Amino acid sequence: MTSSSEHLIKRQLALGLAKVQIVKVLGGIIKPEGTAENVDFDKINHLHCKEVNNKWRTSIARQGITLNWHKKIIKRREKIDVSIHCNGFLCGLMLAQYSRNKINVNLRLLEGCPYPKENPLLGNLIPIALIVAEQFALAYAALQVTISNPEKGLISRYRQYGYELIPKDRDRERRNCPIRGKLLIKNT
Repeated sequence: MTSSSEHLIKRQLALGLAKVQIVKVLGGIIKPEGTAENVDFDKINHLHCKEVNNKWRTSIARQGITLNWHKKIIKRREKIDVSIHCNGFLCGLMLAQYSRNKINVNLRLLEGCPYPKENPLLGNLIPIALIVAEQFALAYAALQVTISNPEKGLISRYRQYGYELIPKDRDRERRNCPIRGKLLIKNT
């Protein structure tokens, strides 16, 4: 079993590596130039959860979301909670989980600020969250990164980043049958 100080070291390593990867991979994509260098991370706290509920969920498109980040961040010891910031704005929240037997890091939840004026990373949160999850997988020596229950409309986007359907879904896809899309996998 890993101690809390070991988890903290792995967290710092993973987030440091993620910052380097984000600049390297997304530096020329995220506009304006230099924005990728301003991406920063923190643990999710109750003020972040409050901002999500009071600001992000006021949009008509977001009123149906019932996810309670307050409850999610106080659950489970094996969680990886990350708030994503840029230029002083809270841009996104992600929650992942690592398996004790080092098989995978599982991206469970991801939500971003829907307002362009308050989110300089709008449109780039998926690749940023995937980079973060992949760096945690490296830090924990996990064999794969998985995504649980992705939004069906985003599966093709995740696949652009190397995440694949499980074998049963690939068979369904080959037969032109609807896929279930409950889990996407990428080996590290």
